[in-house]
Amino acid sequence: NKPKELQGIVTKVEWTNPHVWIYLNVRDEESGEVTNWGAELGPPHGLQRRGWRRTTLAIGTPITVNGFLARNGSPRVNARSVTMTATVADLVKHWMQIQALAVGNNK
Repeated sequence: NKPKELQGIVTKVEWTNPHVWIYLNVRDEESGEVTNWGAELGPPHGLQRRGWRRTTLAIGTPITVNGFLARNGSPRVNARSVTMTATVADLVKHWMQIQALAVGNNK
């Protein structure tokens, strides 16, 4: 069991049984290479009891995941904690960018 902390941007959320998976792009600090990591969480019903919903994490949300590396060496972790790392200002800026794109697509 090797602990691992990942900081990145949510690219996909799979809300399925038996476990929820979050995928995030993580930039390597040394090489600058971006790797898409998968983080396995608990079952959907367990997360719902703790207040999570399908919409809790939107694509593009910056998060920090603490967990344990997959034994096979793949870019996967069994998540123990997930923390949203964006500030309110970051979230407002992101929301405004999405709204601008939506308005631009409606022209």
